Amino acid sequence: MSNASGPSVSEGTIHSTTIRTHLTVSGNITHTTEARTPRHETVHPTTRRTVPTTNATTSHVPATTEALTTAVCLNGGDFNGTSCVCRAQFEGPRCQYSESSFNITGEVTLTASFQLKIYNLNYSKDFSNTSSEAYNALSIKFMAEIRAILKNVTEFKGFSNIVFTSGSVDVSYLALIALPIGPRQVLSHNLSTTVSDMVSKLQATYQSTNKCGEEDHGLYCFSNSSIRATPGKIDYADFCHAHAPPGFSEFYFPDNTDSVFRCVSVCVPGAPGELNCHYGDCKLLNTGPECVCRDTRHFWYFGKDCQTRISRPGVIGGVSALLAVLLILLVIILVVIPLRRCGKVEISSRNLIDTDYTDSITGPQWYIPRDE
Repeated sequence: MSNASGPSVSEGTIHSTTIRTHLTVSGNITHTTEARTPRHETVHPTTRRTVPTTNATTSHVPATTEALTTAVCLNGGDFNGTSCVCRAQFEGPRCQYSESSFNITGEVTLTASFQLKIYNLNYSKDFSNTSSEAYNALSIKFMAEIRAILKNVTEFKGFSNIVFTSGSVDVSYLALIALPIGPRQVLSHNLSTTVSDMVSKLQATYQSTNKCGEEDHGLYCFSNSSIRATPGKIDYADFCHAHAPPGFSEFYFPDNTDSVFRCVSVCVPGAPGELNCHYGDCKLLNTGPECVCRDTRHFWYFGKDCQTRISRPGVIGGVSALLAVLLILLVIILVVIPLRRCGKVEISSRNLIDTDYTDSITGPQWYIPRDE
């Protein structure tokens, strides 16, 4: 959407200060939460820092059943004694996460630049001075005449940045046009159609010049050939930024869709730049998207994107089995082997004692050969 600087003019009073045209939106926002395939696992997110609150409607669904002992709800969430009740567009045990996407409905105010020439009015340098009475009087009369011509164009809402220059009197201004927001192609087409309708009505009003010969007849005469209009550029990202929760606007961007106007983040599956959290879920904090690993009671995770995990029960079971084997080996080394060695020494000692005892009884045996 194009932005232009210049004085903003309303009927009755002319303001001489310079303004910039801002996007204004009315209507409702429909919020949707994107989620991956659900798994029967528990998420244990981490709370960061407090962010500004919003005026969105309060959701009456508790964010979690996890018991909390103190009021630590963020983003305007209400603590009900045991859990946080989050406002619309927020989720999480402490309402610390913004939803991954949302739809916008209602109207948006766009602009179109117009140029035309008043040829039955002599130029005065005071017309270019936005603080002068001449500028104020001319602006009021000009706006009243244009409004009368475009009274049946319900999309036309007003003027901005009216400028008068010499050349009889050349006029340029921004027309404010309110249209229902929708997909890109539809919104752009509707803006072009409305602008063309406005130009046609301006030209048709002054095809006959029989009333434009005198300045005192009360009507300005516009040269048909001088009436030109250009639809303003539509900045779709501005729509998302205007509707995003405070502190989160930089993380949303428009999604190309044929049915609704949708703002998404990288936490939406299939979105440009999608954050792949593997064994976790992408959550949007006011500091940016992050991966929250699932079921940390049963798994240990490695990597900021939860790309690797190890089963805690498996590790504990494996370590327990290893410790049991080591314990058995230790028992064998410290108890069984020494006992076996003691048994062998005792048997050897007994054999030696038996030999000595036999020798002591029988004594030595001598052989005496005989003479033949």
